Amino acid sequence: MSDDIYVPFAISPDGSRLAYVTSQPERVLLRHLNEFDATPITGTDGAYDPFFSPDGQWIGFWTYGRIKKVALSGGPALEICEAVDMLGASWGEDGTIVFAPSTGQGLFAVPDEGGVPRTLTTLDPSKNEIHHAFPQVLDGGRTVLFTAMARSKDAPYSAEVFDVASSTRRTLVKEHSMRDTWRQATSCTCASRRSMP
Repeated sequence: MSDDIYVPFAISPDGSRLAYVTSQPERVLLRHLNEFDATPITGTDGAYDPFFSPDGQWIGFWTYGRIKKVALSGGPALEICEAVDMLGASWGEDGTIVFAPSTGQGLFAVPDEGGVPRTLTTLDPSKNEIHHAFPQVLDGGRTVLFTAMARSKDAPYSAEVFDVASSTRRTLVKEHSMRDTWRQATSCTCASRRSMP
């Protein structure tokens, strides 16, 4: 698998398929969870951080300084935009892809048809934030859950909820480790969804 800072796998929205990155060569493989065999996805050489489209028909990924997408039905990989690096991405139902381009930056958003990325979140200097990473688009694109990393001895990792319409965010949880942050954030998000009418 890829280095720990990257996300080496993704589960399809319907929970039936797993896309994951192998090494030597690095590329994306697709496996149905009720089967043992996996199939290489053409055009994903050098890929990291795979992510599914909302309908599960496309795979997005980062490779060699670019974010690309490829249809699972076949065809060439299509470039979406340039990105020096990527620390996670999520594809919203409105056709917007939210991604973390590299350390030292906030999140960016780009249309899934391609284009120039726009800034979505910015680092908060009052919190000594280093970068934002691992976004997850929720609520039909209205909110984005992401991890903020800061220079802090107490709790350097926090799960943040960003409201797209108002461009505001709030802290969901703060923890000493990224693993604990994700676990607590997932619990809070699941509890919130269960309480919704």
